Amino acid sequence: MRLYCFPCSGAGASTYLGWVRRVASFIDLYAINLPGREHRAAEAPLVDLDAVVDHLSEAIHAQEDSRPFAFFGHSMGALLAFETARRLRKQRRPTPCLLAVSSVAAPQLEFMAQQTAQLLAKDPARLLRNFCAVQPEVLADPNVASAALPPLLADLVLLLRHHYVPEAPLDIPLAICGSDKDPMVPLDRLSAWKDQTVCESSLHLYPGGHFYLNELLPELLSDLNAEFATAYHAVGEPGVQAVDADGPPASPPAPAFALPDRV
Repeated sequence: MRLYCFPCSGAGASTYLGWVRRVASFIDLYAINLPGREHRAAEAPLVDLDAVVDHLSEAIHAQEDSRPFAFFGHSMGALLAFETARRLRKQRRPTPCLLAVSSVAAPQLEFMAQQTAQLLAKDPARLLRNFCAVQPEVLADPNVASAALPPLLADLVLLLRHHYVPEAPLDIPLAICGSDKDPMVPLDRLSAWKDQTVCESSLHLYPGGHFYLNELLPELLSDLNAEFATAYHAVGEPGVQAVDADGPPASPPAPAFALPDRV
């Protein structure tokens, strides 16, 4: 099974390095690396979510090999994963067998854009600390700021410009993850994700804040590996041997825009 991981605002593929040896052995792990970050730092960051989702859906479909695949997204990454799943459905292409979302309010509430706008106006330091995992004092270093700010600001613009378009709920199981102490995402807004699927949804809560997974990755992946296994066996072909996540890739990724990088 392929697992595509979508990072939070301003982050890149290396966010998921710690996942490599913790995901189940039947999973090949890929991490999304958008323009403007890490080895794509020379490329201009994108500020239009629809354009990002268009390219992601094309890149993921280009890797279609009949194996089931799943999505995980944290914070802004969850919104990207959700919209990419909807775009694949609209294109009548294979969709993920599981959508796992983390630390973000359900999209139909449009809470993320509203909250981003409010914090930018009233408390940008809190926005950077709690929503983007960036300590404002770190940006005092010009070298750090020149690398970190362009993708971060582009992602904030992307969030501000995004408007939820109502569609039928997905026919995809949902794993909803987050912290019961997240100051950025109230529990009722997190649990409202259940309305985005006609399939089963599960809610996994952890102590900590918006970035609970930095401290509780083993606990999160223990739960998610069980979710991935259930989804995989529900749609997978018996006897198929997937490549281990920490093993060599079965084949090199095809060159395409925003193609997920093997971590």
